[in-house]
Amino acid sequence: MERHFIKKIIAILVLIAPISVSFAIRASDDVDGLKGIQKAFNKVAEKTFPAVVVITTRKELDQMGSPFMRYYQQQRGTHDFKAPVIEGKGSGFFVSEDGYVLTNYHVVRGNDEILVKMKNGEQYKGELIGTDPRTDLALLKIGPPGKVPFLEFADSEKVRIGDWAIAVGAPYNFDYTMTVGIVSQTGRSVGLNSYENYIQTDASINRGNSGGPLLNIEGDVIGVNDFIFTDGYSTGNIGLGFAVPSNIAKDVAGQLEKNGKVVRPWIGIAMEELNSEMKKYFNAESGVLVREVFLANPADKAGIEPGDVIVAVDGLEVKTPKELQSRIFSKQQGSEVLIKLIREGKKLDVTVYPKMVESHDDEAPDNAVSE
Repeated sequence: MERHFIKKIIAILVLIAPISVSFAIRASDDVDGLKGIQKAFNKVAEKTFPAVVVITTRKELDQMGSPFMRYYQQQRGTHDFKAPVIEGKGSGFFVSEDGYVLTNYHVVRGNDEILVKMKNGEQYKGELIGTDPRTDLALLKIGPPGKVPFLEFADSEKVRIGDWAIAVGAPYNFDYTMTVGIVSQTGRSVGLNSYENYIQTDASINRGNSGGPLLNIEGDVIGVNDFIFTDGYSTGNIGLGFAVPSNIAKDVAGQLEKNGKVVRPWIGIAMEELNSEMKKYFNAESGVLVREVFLANPADKAGIEPGDVIVAVDGLEVKTPKELQSRIFSKQQGSEVLIKLIREGKKLDVTVYPKMVESHDDEAPDNAVSE
Protein backbone atom coordinates (compact mmCIF):
# COMPACT_ATOMS: atom_id res chain seq x y z
CA MET A 1 0.00 0.00 0.00
CA GLU A 2 2.75 2.43 0.99
CA ARG A 3 4.75 1.52 -2.14
CA HIS A 4 1.71 2.22 -4.30
CA PHE A 5 1.19 5.63 -2.63
CA ILE A 6 4.87 6.53 -3.06
CA LYS A 7 4.69 5.61 -6.75
CA LYS A 8 1.70 7.95 -7.16
CA ILE A 9 3.58 10.81 -5.49
CA ILE A 10 6.58 10.23 -7.74
CA ALA A 11 4.33 10.16 -10.80
CA ILE A 12 2.70 13.46 -9.80
CA LEU A 13 6.08 15.09 -9.18
CA VAL A 14 7.29 13.90 -12.58
CA LEU A 15 4.24 15.54 -14.17
CA ILE A 16 4.57 18.76 -12.15
CA ALA A 17 8.33 19.21 -12.53
CA PRO A 18 8.30 20.28 -16.21
CA ILE A 19 5.48 22.75 -15.51
CA SER A 20 7.42 24.27 -12.59
CA VAL A 21 10.55 24.53 -14.68
CA SER A 22 8.52 26.13 -17.47
CA PHE A 23 7.10 28.75 -15.08
CA ALA A 24 10.59 29.41 -13.72
CA ILE A 25 11.98 29.91 -17.23
CA ARG A 26 9.14 32.27 -18.17
CA ALA A 27 9.61 34.26 -14.97
CA SER A 28 13.32 34.51 -15.69
CA ASP A 29 12.58 35.70 -19.25
CA ASP A 30 10.23 38.36 -17.91
CA VAL A 31 12.88 39.63 -15.49
CA ASP A 32 15.48 39.69 -18.26
CA GLY A 33 13.08 41.66 -20.44
CA LEU A 34 12.46 44.19 -17.69
CA LYS A 35 16.18 44.49 -17.08
CA GLY A 36 16.62 45.20 -20.80
CA ILE A 37 14.12 48.06 -20.61
CA GLN A 38 15.82 49.31 -17.45
CA LYS A 39 19.19 49.35 -19.20
CA ALA A 40 17.64 51.29 -22.09
CA PHE A 41 16.47 53.97 -19.63
CA ASN A 42 19.94 53.99 -18.03
CA LYS A 43 21.51 54.60 -21.43
CA VAL A 44 19.09 57.45 -22.20
CA ALA A 45 20.10 59.20 -18.96
CA GLU A 46 23.81 58.68 -19.60
CA LYS A 47 23.50 59.93 -23.17
CA THR A 48 21.27 62.96 -22.67
CA PHE A 49 22.01 64.48 -19.24
CA PRO A 50 25.31 66.12 -20.37
CA ALA A 51 23.43 67.85 -23.22
CA VAL A 52 20.58 69.16 -21.04
CA VAL A 53 20.93 72.52 -19.28
CA VAL A 54 19.21 74.31 -16.42
CA ILE A 55 18.19 77.89 -17.21
CA THR A 56 17.87 80.55 -14.50
CA THR A 57 16.38 83.93 -15.40
CA ARG A 58 16.41 87.18 -13.45
CA LYS A 59 14.14 90.18 -13.80
CA GLU A 60 14.36 93.40 -11.80
CA LEU A 61 10.92 94.71 -10.93
CA ASP A 62 10.44 98.30 -12.02
CA GLN A 63 8.61 99.84 -9.08
CA MET A 64 10.46 103.14 -8.82
CA GLY A 65 7.75 105.04 -10.69
CA SER A 66 4.90 103.84 -8.51
CA PRO A 67 3.13 106.21 -6.06
CA PHE A 68 4.04 103.87 -3.20
CA MET A 69 7.75 104.03 -3.99
CA ARG A 70 7.69 107.84 -4.31
CA TYR A 71 5.98 108.06 -0.90
CA TYR A 72 8.50 105.59 0.55
CA GLN A 73 11.42 107.66 -0.72
CA GLN A 74 9.95 110.94 0.61
CA GLN A 75 9.33 109.47 4.06
CA ARG A 76 12.70 107.77 4.28
CA GLY A 77 14.62 110.52 2.53
CA THR A 78 16.47 107.90 0.56
CA HIS A 79 17.03 107.20 -3.11
CA ASP A 80 19.13 104.08 -2.73
CA PHE A 81 16.21 101.66 -2.72
CA LYS A 82 17.10 98.42 -4.49
CA ALA A 83 14.29 96.99 -6.61
CA PRO A 84 13.45 93.35 -5.94
CA VAL A 85 14.70 90.74 -8.39
CA ILE A 86 12.43 87.89 -9.49
CA GLU A 87 14.06 84.60 -10.47
CA GLY A 88 12.61 81.97 -12.75
CA LYS A 89 13.78 78.54 -13.76
CA GLY A 90 13.42 76.34 -16.80
CA SER A 91 15.22 73.79 -18.90
CA GLY A 92 16.84 73.58 -22.31
CA PHE A 93 19.24 71.47 -24.34
CA PHE A 94 22.18 71.88 -26.69
CA VAL A 95 21.32 71.50 -30.37
CA SER A 96 24.87 71.95 -31.65
CA GLU A 97 28.41 71.39 -30.42
CA ASP A 98 29.18 75.12 -30.47
CA GLY A 99 26.82 76.04 -27.65
CA TYR A 100 23.39 76.78 -29.13
CA VAL A 101 20.60 76.03 -26.64
CA LEU A 102 16.93 75.52 -27.50
CA THR A 103 14.28 76.32 -24.91
CA ASN A 104 10.79 77.80 -24.59
CA TYR A 105 10.15 81.45 -25.36
CA HIS A 106 8.11 81.83 -22.18
CA VAL A 107 11.13 80.70 -20.14
CA VAL A 108 13.32 83.61 -21.26
CA ARG A 109 10.74 86.24 -22.24
CA GLY A 110 11.29 89.74 -20.84
CA ASN A 111 14.17 88.91 -18.49
CA ASP A 112 17.22 91.02 -17.75
CA GLU A 113 19.64 88.12 -17.32
CA ILE A 114 19.76 84.52 -18.53
CA LEU A 115 22.11 81.99 -16.91
CA VAL A 116 22.75 78.56 -18.40
CA LYS A 117 24.14 75.82 -16.15
CA MET A 118 25.60 72.62 -17.56
CA LYS A 119 25.58 69.16 -15.98
CA ASN A 120 29.21 69.56 -14.90
CA GLY A 121 28.23 72.60 -12.82
CA GLU A 122 29.72 75.23 -15.14
CA GLN A 123 27.48 78.27 -15.63
CA TYR A 124 27.48 80.83 -18.44
CA LYS A 125 25.51 83.88 -19.43
CA GLY A 126 23.13 83.10 -22.23
CA GLU A 127 22.89 85.33 -25.29
CA LEU A 128 19.40 85.47 -26.76
CA ILE A 129 19.85 84.74 -30.48
CA GLY A 130 16.20 84.84 -31.48
CA THR A 131 12.66 83.94 -30.52
CA ASP A 132 9.56 82.55 -32.18
CA PRO A 133 6.57 83.40 -29.97
CA ARG A 134 4.15 81.62 -32.30
CA THR A 135 5.69 78.24 -31.44
CA ASP A 136 6.91 79.32 -27.98
CA LEU A 137 10.54 78.57 -28.84
CA ALA A 138 13.75 80.52 -28.29
CA LEU A 139 17.41 79.97 -29.14
CA LEU A 140 20.27 80.92 -26.81
CA LYS A 141 24.05 80.84 -27.25
CA ILE A 142 26.74 80.34 -24.65
CA GLY A 143 30.49 80.46 -25.09
CA PRO A 144 31.95 77.43 -23.32
CA PRO A 145 35.62 76.52 -23.79
CA GLY A 146 35.51 73.75 -26.34
CA LYS A 147 32.74 71.65 -27.84
CA VAL A 148 29.66 70.58 -25.92
CA PRO A 149 27.53 67.41 -26.20
CA PHE A 150 24.25 67.96 -28.03
CA LEU A 151 21.04 66.07 -28.78
CA GLU A 152 19.84 64.85 -32.16
CA PHE A 153 16.29 65.42 -33.41
CA ALA A 154 14.16 62.42 -34.30
CA ASP A 155 11.51 62.62 -37.04
CA SER A 156 8.31 63.54 -35.19
CA GLU A 157 6.24 62.37 -38.17
CA LYS A 158 7.28 58.83 -37.22
CA VAL A 159 6.20 59.16 -33.58
CA ARG A 160 3.31 56.84 -32.77
CA ILE A 161 0.79 56.64 -29.95
CA GLY A 162 2.16 54.25 -27.35
CA ASP A 163 5.84 55.03 -28.01
CA TRP A 164 8.02 55.60 -24.98
CA ALA A 165 8.26 59.28 -23.96
CA ILE A 166 11.04 60.39 -21.60
CA ALA A 167 11.22 63.91 -20.16
CA VAL A 168 14.38 65.47 -18.72
CA GLY A 169 14.46 68.82 -16.95
CA ALA A 170 14.48 70.71 -13.67
CA PRO A 171 10.97 70.52 -12.17
CA TYR A 172 10.56 72.52 -8.96
CA ASN A 173 14.35 73.08 -8.74
CA PHE A 174 15.12 69.35 -8.82
CA ASP A 175 17.76 69.52 -11.55
CA TYR A 176 18.19 66.64 -13.98
CA THR A 177 15.02 64.78 -13.18
CA MET A 178 14.00 62.07 -15.64
CA THR A 179 10.40 60.92 -15.91
CA VAL A 180 8.96 58.25 -18.16
CA GLY A 181 5.60 57.72 -19.86
CA ILE A 182 4.21 57.15 -23.31
CA VAL A 183 3.06 59.25 -26.24
CA SER A 184 -0.64 59.68 -25.46
CA GLN A 185 -1.61 61.41 -28.71
CA THR A 186 -0.11 63.33 -31.61
CA GLY A 187 -1.25 66.35 -33.61
CA ARG A 188 -2.97 68.02 -30.67
CA SER A 189 -4.26 71.59 -30.98
CA VAL A 190 -5.27 73.46 -27.82
CA GLY A 191 -5.48 77.10 -28.90
CA LEU A 192 -2.51 78.52 -26.98
CA ASN A 193 -0.18 79.30 -29.88
CA SER A 194 -0.56 80.11 -33.56
CA TYR A 195 1.19 77.01 -34.84
CA GLU A 196 0.22 73.88 -32.98
CA ASN A 197 0.79 70.21 -33.63
CA TYR A 198 1.58 69.06 -30.11
CA ILE A 199 2.74 65.67 -28.92
CA GLN A 200 0.72 64.75 -25.84
CA THR A 201 2.37 62.63 -23.14
CA ASP A 202 1.64 61.27 -19.68
CA ALA A 203 5.33 61.50 -18.71
CA SER A 204 5.38 63.69 -15.62
CA ILE A 205 6.07 67.31 -16.59
CA ASN A 206 5.99 70.10 -14.01
CA ARG A 207 7.04 73.71 -13.55
CA GLY A 208 10.72 73.90 -14.48
CA ASN A 209 10.49 71.21 -17.17
CA SER A 210 9.58 73.86 -19.75
CA GLY A 211 12.09 73.95 -22.59
CA GLY A 212 13.58 70.55 -21.80
CA PRO A 213 13.60 67.63 -24.24
CA LEU A 214 11.00 64.92 -24.67
CA LEU A 215 12.95 61.88 -25.80
CA ASN A 216 12.38 58.51 -27.42
CA ILE A 217 13.85 55.26 -26.10
CA GLU A 218 17.01 55.93 -28.12
CA GLY A 219 17.60 59.28 -26.45
CA ASP A 220 16.74 61.42 -29.47
CA VAL A 221 14.46 64.46 -29.22
CA ILE A 222 10.86 63.96 -30.29
CA GLY A 223 9.63 67.24 -28.77
CA VAL A 224 10.29 70.27 -26.58
CA ASN A 225 8.28 70.15 -23.35
CA ASP A 226 6.02 73.20 -23.31
CA PHE A 227 3.09 73.11 -20.88
CA ILE A 228 0.63 70.96 -18.94
CA PHE A 229 -3.11 70.96 -18.40
CA THR A 230 -4.40 70.61 -14.85
CA ASP A 231 -7.77 70.18 -13.21
CA GLY A 232 -7.80 73.82 -12.07
CA TYR A 233 -7.08 72.93 -8.44
CA SER A 234 -3.44 72.01 -8.74
CA THR A 235 -0.40 73.28 -10.61
CA GLY A 236 1.06 69.77 -10.69
CA ASN A 237 1.01 67.16 -13.41
CA ILE A 238 -2.11 65.06 -13.92
CA GLY A 239 -0.83 63.22 -16.97
CA LEU A 240 -1.59 65.84 -19.61
CA GLY A 241 1.70 67.22 -20.88
CA PHE A 242 2.33 68.78 -24.28
CA ALA A 243 5.50 69.18 -26.33
CA VAL A 244 6.34 71.05 -29.52
CA PRO A 245 7.17 68.29 -32.06
CA SER A 246 10.78 67.88 -33.06
CA ASN A 247 10.27 68.66 -36.75
CA ILE A 248 8.89 72.10 -35.90
CA ALA A 249 11.57 72.65 -33.23
CA LYS A 250 14.37 71.65 -35.59
CA ASP A 251 13.16 74.02 -38.31
CA VAL A 252 12.74 76.94 -35.88
CA ALA A 253 16.15 76.34 -34.27
CA GLY A 254 17.83 76.22 -37.67
CA GLN A 255 16.21 79.46 -38.84
CA LEU A 256 16.98 81.28 -35.59
CA GLU A 257 20.61 80.16 -35.69
CA LYS A 258 21.01 81.25 -39.30
CA ASN A 259 18.96 84.45 -39.39
CA GLY A 260 17.89 85.30 -35.83
CA LYS A 261 14.27 85.18 -36.98
CA VAL A 262 11.72 82.79 -38.45
CA VAL A 263 9.96 83.18 -41.79
CA ARG A 264 7.05 81.03 -42.89
CA PRO A 265 5.21 80.43 -46.14
CA TRP A 266 1.79 82.10 -46.35
CA ILE A 267 -0.90 81.67 -49.00
CA GLY A 268 -3.60 83.94 -47.53
CA ILE A 269 -6.83 82.10 -46.79
CA ALA A 270 -9.22 81.73 -43.88
CA MET A 271 -10.57 78.20 -43.49
CA GLU A 272 -12.57 75.74 -41.44
CA GLU A 273 -13.02 71.99 -41.20
CA LEU A 274 -15.98 70.37 -42.94
CA ASN A 275 -18.73 69.09 -40.69
CA SER A 276 -21.10 66.28 -41.70
CA GLU A 277 -23.63 68.63 -43.29
CA MET A 278 -20.94 70.41 -45.29
CA LYS A 279 -19.59 67.08 -46.54
CA LYS A 280 -23.02 66.20 -47.92
CA TYR A 281 -23.51 69.65 -49.43
CA PHE A 282 -20.11 69.70 -51.17
CA ASN A 283 -20.15 65.96 -51.91
CA ALA A 284 -16.76 65.56 -50.27
CA GLU A 285 -15.63 62.82 -47.88
CA SER A 286 -13.18 65.21 -46.20
CA GLY A 287 -11.47 68.52 -46.79
CA VAL A 288 -11.07 72.11 -45.67
CA LEU A 289 -13.51 74.86 -46.59
CA VAL A 290 -12.04 78.18 -47.80
CA ARG A 291 -14.04 80.83 -45.92
CA GLU A 292 -12.11 83.86 -47.13
CA VAL A 293 -9.34 84.70 -49.58
CA PHE A 294 -7.11 87.70 -48.86
CA LEU A 295 -6.84 89.91 -51.94
CA ALA A 296 -3.57 90.24 -53.86
CA ASN A 297 -1.99 87.33 -51.96
CA PRO A 298 -0.81 83.92 -53.29
CA ALA A 299 -4.14 82.06 -53.05
CA ASP A 300 -6.00 84.94 -54.70
CA LYS A 301 -3.42 85.17 -57.47
CA ALA A 302 -3.73 81.41 -58.07
CA GLY A 303 -7.50 81.69 -58.50
CA ILE A 304 -8.68 80.10 -55.24
CA GLU A 305 -12.13 81.39 -54.27
CA PRO A 306 -14.27 81.49 -51.10
CA GLY A 307 -16.44 78.37 -51.03
CA ASP A 308 -13.76 76.13 -52.54
CA VAL A 309 -13.04 72.90 -50.66
CA ILE A 310 -9.36 71.94 -50.51
CA VAL A 311 -9.05 68.15 -50.42
CA ALA A 312 -5.32 67.57 -51.02
CA VAL A 313 -1.95 69.34 -50.99
CA ASP A 314 0.83 67.95 -53.18
CA GLY A 315 -1.12 64.73 -53.55
CA LEU A 316 -1.60 64.24 -49.80
CA GLU A 317 -5.14 64.29 -48.42
CA VAL A 318 -5.99 67.01 -45.91
CA LYS A 319 -8.84 66.67 -43.43
CA THR A 320 -8.28 69.59 -41.04
CA PRO A 321 -6.96 73.16 -41.19
CA LYS A 322 -3.97 72.07 -39.09
CA GLU A 323 -3.04 69.40 -41.63
CA LEU A 324 -3.27 71.92 -44.45
CA GLN A 325 -1.26 74.42 -42.43
CA SER A 326 1.43 71.82 -41.74
CA ARG A 327 1.75 70.97 -45.43
CA ILE A 328 2.19 74.65 -46.33
CA PHE A 329 4.73 75.25 -43.55
CA SER A 330 6.96 72.50 -44.91
CA LYS A 331 7.62 74.53 -48.05
CA GLN A 332 10.79 76.47 -48.71
CA GLN A 333 11.10 79.89 -50.29
CA GLY A 334 10.41 79.79 -54.03
CA SER A 335 8.68 76.40 -53.95
CA GLU A 336 5.24 75.69 -55.37
CA VAL A 337 2.21 74.02 -53.83
CA LEU A 338 -0.17 71.87 -55.87
CA ILE A 339 -3.66 72.16 -54.37
CA LYS A 340 -6.54 69.91 -55.36
CA LEU A 341 -9.95 71.43 -54.66
CA ILE A 342 -13.65 70.99 -55.32
CA ARG A 343 -15.63 73.89 -56.78
CA GLU A 344 -19.31 73.52 -57.62
CA GLY A 345 -18.94 69.74 -57.75
CA LYS A 346 -15.91 69.77 -60.05
CA LYS A 347 -12.34 68.88 -59.10
CA LEU A 348 -9.65 71.39 -59.99
CA ASP A 349 -5.85 71.53 -59.64
CA VAL A 350 -4.36 74.89 -58.67
CA THR A 351 -0.69 75.81 -58.28
CA VAL A 352 0.10 78.33 -55.53
CA TYR A 353 3.42 80.06 -54.89
CA PRO A 354 3.54 80.94 -51.14
CA LYS A 355 5.18 84.12 -49.97
CA MET A 356 7.46 84.16 -46.95
CA VAL A 357 6.37 86.13 -43.89
CA GLU A 358 8.54 86.93 -40.85
CA SER A 359 7.40 85.56 -37.53
CA HIS A 360 7.47 88.97 -35.86
CA ASP A 361 5.85 90.84 -38.77
CA ASP A 362 2.89 92.68 -37.21
CA GLU A 363 1.21 93.05 -40.59
CA ALA A 364 1.04 89.28 -41.08
CA PRO A 365 -2.01 87.33 -39.95
CA ASP A 366 -1.68 85.22 -36.81
CA ASN A 367 -1.61 82.08 -38.94
CA ALA A 368 0.42 81.59 -42.08
CA VAL A 369 -2.65 79.92 -43.53
CA SER A 370 -5.13 81.92 -41.53
CA GLU A 371 -7.75 79.93 -39.69
